[in-house]
Amino acid sequence: SNALIAPNNLAARLVHLLTIVSKQGDLHLTEIDADLQQTTDLLHQAIDKLGRGFIGIHESVAAQRVALAAVADGAPMSPQLRAEITRLQQITDGHINAAVTALQFQDMTSQLIGRAVGHVIGLREVLGALGKHDLVLDTDSPDGAALALLESVNTTLNQTSVRQGTVARKAVAQTHMESGDIELF
Repeated sequence: SNALIAPNNLAARLVHLLTIVSKQGDLHLTEIDADLQQTTDLLHQAIDKLGRGFIGIHESVAAQRVALAAVADGAPMSPQLRAEITRLQQITDGHINAAVTALQFQDMTSQLIGRAVGHVIGLREVLGALGKHDLVLDTDSPDGAALALLESVNTTLNQTSVRQGTVARKAVAQTHMESGDIELF
């Protein structure tokens, strides 16, 4: 797009520079917003799943206690009672596995937070590129000096953009706790 801008038109160069800064800033902020929203959703799902898992464990263990208390009080261990205790143990195991799965959200959220931090750093680089140029322009200086400064800033921003483009959207595959393959043990 530099070919469309007259090389010595200060206003056009300035508009071009501000457009690049705006686009890069918007890109980083959009990515940060998406990563933080996905992190928030995963945290809500994980907390909900943990709560349901612990309530289920409590209910299953309470039912097992009732069955075992009957045996302790002298009730015979019938095949039906034995099957019921086994079923309740399997339910408990299922709730424990679900709770462990919910705890594994930490890996997904760490990835998302890491990506958001990377975009904050990228945005800082973009904005910092504007301040790295030590050339101070006198209001009486010719447009050539201002154009040289703008060209230098544009070059720095383009380099920053290329670096950030290589690490841009590498999605965290899981958007819900139930998606993907998580090995428990």
